[in-house]
Amino acid sequence: AGHLAQAAELCERLIVEAPSVEAWHVLGVSRLGLGQAWEALAALNAGLAMDARRPGLLSAKTLVLNSLGRDAETVAAARAALAVDPDNPPVLAALAASLQKLGGFEEALAVLDRAVQASPKDAKALASRAALLLLLNRPAQAARDFEAVMEIDPLHPRLAGDLMWARRQTCDWDEDAALDMLVKAELKLGRAAIAPFAALAIFEEPVVHRRCAELSAPPAPTWPPRPEGERPRVAYLSADLHDHATGRLLAGVLEAHDRARVEIFAVSYGPEAPGPLRERLKAACEHWIEVRALSDAAIAARCRELGVDIAVDLKGYTQDGRLGLFA
Repeated sequence: AGHLAQAAELCERLIVEAPSVEAWHVLGVSRLGLGQAWEALAALNAGLAMDARRPGLLSAKTLVLNSLGRDAETVAAARAALAVDPDNPPVLAALAASLQKLGGFEEALAVLDRAVQASPKDAKALASRAALLLLLNRPAQAARDFEAVMEIDPLHPRLAGDLMWARRQTCDWDEDAALDMLVKAELKLGRAAIAPFAALAIFEEPVVHRRCAELSAPPAPTWPPRPEGERPRVAYLSADLHDHATGRLLAGVLEAHDRARVEIFAVSYGPEAPGPLRERLKAACEHWIEVRALSDAAIAARCRELGVDIAVDLKGYTQDGRLGLFA
């Protein structure tokens, strides 16, 4: 009935009086629904200690780990869950998402193929596969998946814009004017109809770009002020602090900072990629922080611990961007 707090309270009483796999399971699912991921994980692990092959527990644990951004553990949990429940759509989706974050794009695609085969009318699975096909530079195949989603769920988030973006990459102008109008109409209605990065390539109107960003952005965070007299602490956050276009453009910026006036941090959540440019970037900062194994929430907490005053996002709405941590 959706009364998650009451369900959790009842389960906690049951666990004291008569511990059972079912009580731990429902407690874990309730805690996850309440946004209490760590508590949910503890409950599910307690249930798995009683029955290590319970499908519902294994599935729920996969989803909790995925919500925490613990991708390697999500992959392991998902494989265990699929061993006892091979066609579980949410588990397949979580496995594909984590594989993609870990760089296993082709394996992620195979998992999404499996998800679509198991549930051909699952709009989420089709849209996820289409997004990955775009990433793999297969826009014609992506467009076919987006067209299938349009038949199943015309109001699926960003659908019109994603379809328009995929078709334009193959110079397919069928219905382009109609899609253009649909995307702009949805933006006016307050729906994120297109990814901000795709909008940059498709639309010339700055007002459209701003609207896309506003609808896709997390809420603005609050931050404590820096005590007067101390240097403000500026952190640059990116997955591209190595020999990448971003790294090349950033190096001179970091070197130009007046160290007497600002304290500079580089917060890297990208791959370990040694080389001369990486060393140049490190030398241009007072502090180099590696956080690629941390969740968005953990990275945000780390920045707070460091006393960061100004957090500069160098990714925006591009591949591997982690706007969630700015929320």
